[in-house]
Amino acid sequence: MICPNCGKDVPNGNFCEECGSSLHVKKEAKAKIRKTGEEFSKKGKTIIGILILILCISVGFFYIQGSKFSTAEKTAEQYRKYYNNRQWDKIYDMTNITETEFITKASYEKVMANVTGQLGEIHRSYYDKDSVEKQVYFGSDYSCGFQKLNKKRYFFFNQWEPVNLKVDTVHVEIPYVQQCSPAIDGTKIRDVYLTENEDEKYYDIEVLEGIHTVTYEDKDGFLSKDTYELNTDSVNGLSLKYSDKQVQAAKSTMVEFLKDWTNYLGKKDVSADEVKDYFYSKEDAESFISSYTVYGGTKNSKADIQTPPKTGDIIENPVNSFKEPYISFNASCKYSYTNEFWGQSSKDTLSIDEDFYMVYVDGAWKIAV
Repeated sequence: MICPNCGKDVPNGNFCEECGSSLHVKKEAKAKIRKTGEEFSKKGKTIIGILILILCISVGFFYIQGSKFSTAEKTAEQYRKYYNNRQWDKIYDMTNITETEFITKASYEKVMANVTGQLGEIHRSYYDKDSVEKQVYFGSDYSCGFQKLNKKRYFFFNQWEPVNLKVDTVHVEIPYVQQCSPAIDGTKIRDVYLTENEDEKYYDIEVLEGIHTVTYEDKDGFLSKDTYELNTDSVNGLSLKYSDKQVQAAKSTMVEFLKDWTNYLGKKDVSADEVKDYFYSKEDAESFISSYTVYGGTKNSKADIQTPPKTGDIIENPVNSFKEPYISFNASCKYSYTNEFWGQSSKDTLSIDEDFYMVYVDGAWKIAV
């Protein structure tokens, strides 16, 4: 044994014969090290076991998640699961769709909210001729194409996606109303979507097929209501109507004009410029003048209202895709007048009774004939 103090080789014992130091210090240290090593070995094995277990679970989870969409059939089964559970957000995330202001996850969930029925079990799948899509059939009445993507899932697994969202897109015409700002499903429609031609002016919007909500910011009470349901399957499109306030304003304009017409009915050479403020266009004014003036003598004829002007029920009250909004109704008035011709006077009557169009332009209702 070597003395830990002086280094002399001494026989076994408790103390060094040379310096008298205790010979048990080294043994105690060795025993402590041995004991600590044994304890560490037990803890280490436990920790390593736990790490291996975590690694196995992680690898298993990685494989399950990675292979979930690794074939068209597995992807289709996930699609079917999400569909039958009404998890529209999950289906939307499966598809690499090009979003716009009006084609979003929220709009997809909205149009799919009314879907009924379930997808049946997958019973067959095959590649269409000359196509990279694989058709998968659910039950007997629905199939969906699935395509393989060029990118890998988690770097290792193939990835497939449904070709469509079980809903197509469609273009809709949203009526342009000069006084009101429209929105679809809460998204305001910008003027960049305006389409205009000779007779029409409207917003051309691409949306998902289904039911949408269209609102108009109508601060002046121009429309009969400010919220409308738009069903893309309806051939009639969006049907808007003007408010009673605007209908009465249009009728009041017509009544005012018919009263004022007593000043022009028998006047010689009435020009369109004299009544242009009442009419939509100069051509409309000229057409009315040619139909409802009676001058034929040597003096202007004096006209009076025999039967007060009145307006009938609304014939048409649309706010469709016409370039200028209009209201149509019947208007009538009967006049009496005296016409002098070379010293001779004659009395007669003139009746106006026809359907007129009232067009809203630059903040006022104008007469169109």
